[in-house]
Amino acid sequence: MIEESGPTTLGQYSVKSGYYAIKCNAVTSQNPNKASSSHRIDKDLWNIVWNINCPKKIRTFLWRCCRNALPTAVGLYKRNCRASGICSICGQYDETIEHLLLSCDWTRGIWLSICGLQIDKQSISTFDDWLASVVKKLQGLSDAGQMILMKIAFTYWIIWKVRCEVVITHVELQPDRVVYRLQRAIGEYELAKFIAATRNVKNNEVGSDHHTWTKPDEGFLKLNSDGSFYASERSAGIGVVIRNHEGQVIDAYGKKVSACSALSVEALALRDAALLAVQRDYMKVCFEIDSSELLRNITCTRFEHLDWRISPIILDIQSLLHSFENQQVRKINRSANKAAY
Repeated sequence: MIEESGPTTLGQYSVKSGYYAIKCNAVTSQNPNKASSSHRIDKDLWNIVWNINCPKKIRTFLWRCCRNALPTAVGLYKRNCRASGICSICGQYDETIEHLLLSCDWTRGIWLSICGLQIDKQSISTFDDWLASVVKKLQGLSDAGQMILMKIAFTYWIIWKVRCEVVITHVELQPDRVVYRLQRAIGEYELAKFIAATRNVKNNEVGSDHHTWTKPDEGFLKLNSDGSFYASERSAGIGVVIRNHEGQVIDAYGKKVSACSALSVEALALRDAALLAVQRDYMKVCFEIDSSELLRNITCTRFEHLDWRISPIILDIQSLLHSFENQQVRKINRSANKAAY
C-alpha cells in the first residue's frame, strides 16, 4: 500500500481504487468530437434484431450498425484515418451509416426493388430509430412481417458489401446487378433453410434402416438427386450432388421450385441433374434416385403407362439420357441419397 490523498476512504492507494480513478477521468475528459459507438439502443429492438430470420453474421452486422460501429468515411475521418468524411460513391454527403445504407441515391432503388420501401431522407435520424419505426409498422403481420424483416437485413448486408467492393477494389457499381445478387442471396438462404428442415424429417423416417453411399465405377460420375415437398405451402426444393469415382464432390446444385406433388419434385430434380450433366459434357454417368415410382416411369417404354401428372418431365428425362455415351439410373435407399437434399 502507498499513502495517497483520496482514492480510498482510508487515504490509501490500491489497484481497485486506481482503476476506478482512471475510468472516471477517462469518461469526464472524453473528446466529444471523436467517433463513438456508445449509442444506447432500445432493449426491445435488440430482441428483434437477434431474432430476425437471417444468418448470424448478418444479425451481428445489424448489431454493429445500431452501435454505429462500422468503419464509415465519417468514422474514419473523426479518428484521423481519412482526409475527408465525404461519401466515396456520391461525393456529395457525409458518409454516415444512415447515408451509406439508406439515403445514398444508388441505394434507394435497391430498397424499392427488394423490399418495396421508398426511403424518405427527412425521416431518418439514426439507424436504430429508422429500423424501430419499420418494425413498428410491421407489427401484426406475423409471417409476412418476418419475411420483410429478413429482406431488410439482407439488403443492409449486401449494400455494405457492395460499397466496400466499390471503395476498396474499385469495381464498377451496377445497381441492377446488386438487385439480382440480393434476390439470389435471399433465395439461396430460404432454400438452405427449407432443405435443412426437411432433412430432419427424412432422417427421422429412415430410422435404423441405414445405407451408405457407394462410389461409382472408375471413369463414371455419380449424380444423386432428390427433392423436398411441402404440400400445405405448395413449395418445394431440389438438390443435385455430383461426385467422381474417388468420392470427391465435383459440383452441387439446388433451388426452389413450384410443384404439385412429391413425385413431381423428384422428377424435376432428376431432370435438372440430367440437364446439368449434358451442359457439363459428361459422357459416363450414373443417376441415383430414391423413388421407385419415378424409376418405373423412367424405364417405361409406353406413353400410356406413364403417370400423366409427370409425363412431360419424364419425356424430357428420357430424351436427355440419350445424350450420354454410357448412362445408368438406379433406385437406392433414401439414407444413401441424403447428401442430395
